Amino acid sequence: MKRKVLGMMTASLLATSAWGSVHAAPTIKPAVKPVVKPAIAVSKTTAVIDGTPAALRSVNVGGTTLVSVKDFAAAIGADVSYDKGMVTVMREYAHVTLSAKSKSLNGYLGASELTLVPVIVGGTLFAEWQPLATALDLEVSEETGEISTVKLLSGTHSLPRWSSNGAVVVSHGKEDGSTMDYVIHADKKASPIHLGEETANVVVSPNGQYGAYVSVSGNVYTVDLSTGFQRRITDNDDAKTDLQWSEDNSNLFFIGGPENKFNTVYGLAIADGKLTKLVADSGADYKSDLRANGDGTLFTYFVNINGSTSTTSKIDDKTVDLTTDDNLKVDTTKAGTQIYIADIAKKDAKTSLIVPEKLTESIDNKLYLDLLKDGRVAYVSVDVDSVNAKGTLKIVNRDKTISDLNKDLDVLVSTVAKDGSIYAVTIDNKVYQVNFTTGAATQIYAGEGDIYEISVDAEGHVLVTENDQILIISGGKAVALTKEQI
Repeated sequence: MKRKVLGMMTASLLATSAWGSVHAAPTIKPAVKPVVKPAIAVSKTTAVIDGTPAALRSVNVGGTTLVSVKDFAAAIGADVSYDKGMVTVMREYAHVTLSAKSKSLNGYLGASELTLVPVIVGGTLFAEWQPLATALDLEVSEETGEISTVKLLSGTHSLPRWSSNGAVVVSHGKEDGSTMDYVIHADKKASPIHLGEETANVVVSPNGQYGAYVSVSGNVYTVDLSTGFQRRITDNDDAKTDLQWSEDNSNLFFIGGPENKFNTVYGLAIADGKLTKLVADSGADYKSDLRANGDGTLFTYFVNINGSTSTTSKIDDKTVDLTTDDNLKVDTTKAGTQIYIADIAKKDAKTSLIVPEKLTESIDNKLYLDLLKDGRVAYVSVDVDSVNAKGTLKIVNRDKTISDLNKDLDVLVSTVAKDGSIYAVTIDNKVYQVNFTTGAATQIYAGEGDIYEISVDAEGHVLVTENDQILIISGGKAVALTKEQI
C-alpha cells in the first residue's frame, strides 16, 4: 500500500513536472524605447550690418549656419509677413519670399536658390542670411561678409575728401567724362547725397560743414554738405582755381586773373563776397597748386616757366621765320616748375600787396606741394634726367636750402595732415606716415591695386583711391566706400 501511494505521488510529480516544462511562464524582455532625433540647438550668431554687430538666433545644419529670418529682418529694418507657410521679407523697394519646403528664393531680383532648404525650429524659420541679403539687393562684402543696407555708389571715383561727422565727399565720373560730387557717409547708414550737376571738385571747409567750388561760369559757390543748399559768392567770370579755406571758415583764397593767366592770389570773404588782391604779380603768370596757412598770412605755390623761343632770326643776313623752319631752337635752360612763397610780413608799403619770393632754381619735376605748419615747404621731386626716375620727399627751408626728408621711399603721391605728418603713397602701392622732422616712415597700409590719391582728416583718418574705388584705411585694412567699376 505504501509503495502504491509513493508510486501515485511520483507519477503526480512527474506529471506536474512535465506540464511545467511545457507551460513555463514567458520571459519578460526590456521595453524598446522609440528612437528620438536630437533637437536642433538654437544659439547666437553675430552678423555685422552697417558696421554694427547684430546678434541673431541661429542653428547649425550640416556645418552651415542658418539664422532666424525674423531676427535678420529686424536687424536690417525689414518687415515680415506670413501666408500659408510662405514667409515674405520686405524692405523698401525689395522683397523676397521663401519657405521650409524649398531652396527657392523669389522676389524683387527674380528667382535664386539657397544652398540648404530652410528649417523651422521652435516655430521660427531659419535660413542662410547672405543669399537672403543679396536677394534683398543689399551689399554683402565678399571678404568679410559684412552687410551694408545702403547700396554703394558704383562707377569711377576720385578725389576723396573728409567732411564733417565722418562723411566723405567724392567725385563721381560720368559717361561724358565730366564729374559730379557726392557726399557719402562713412558708416554707410544713409544714401549718398548728390550735390548737383555742376558741383565738382568741391573743397571742404575745415569744420567739414561746407564745400566751395568754381562753376562752369567761373563763379565761386558754397554748398552745405548736409543739405546740398548752394549760394553764389562771386559775380564775375575771371579764371579761378586752387580754392583754399581759411582756418576759421570765413574766407577763401584762390589763384585767378583775367585772360586765364592765373597770375594773382586773391582772398574772398564768404559773408559779403568781397574780393581782395593779396599777392603782387611779379610778372609770373601760370601759378598753380596754391597752399595757404590757416590765417592767410603765408602762401606757397608753383610757377610754371615756359621755355623761350624767337619767332625770327638772322641766317646769312636774311630774316627767317623760325616757327616754320627746321632750325627752330627753344631755350629751356630756365624752363620748369619753381616754388614761390608769399609772407604777409613782406608787404609792399605802397600797394599793401605781399611781395613773393622765389624759393627754388632746380630743374627737377616738382609735384604735390604742401605747406608745413612750421612754415617750411614740402614737395615730391622727380629727377628728369634719370632713366629710373624716383620720387623723393624734399623739404625747402625758408633760407632756400633743400634737403631730402626720406631717401628710401619712392614716392608717387603725398599730402600733409593738420598735425604736420606727411602721408605718402609709394610706387609699390604702400601708404606711409612720415615724420616731418626726422623723416622716419611707418607703413600703415599695403594696397592690392593701384593707389594714386590720398586724403587725411584732422584726426589722421586716411582715405585712398585704389583702382577708382574709395577706401577708408583703418588698422592696416581697407573698408570700401564705393563699388569698384567692373
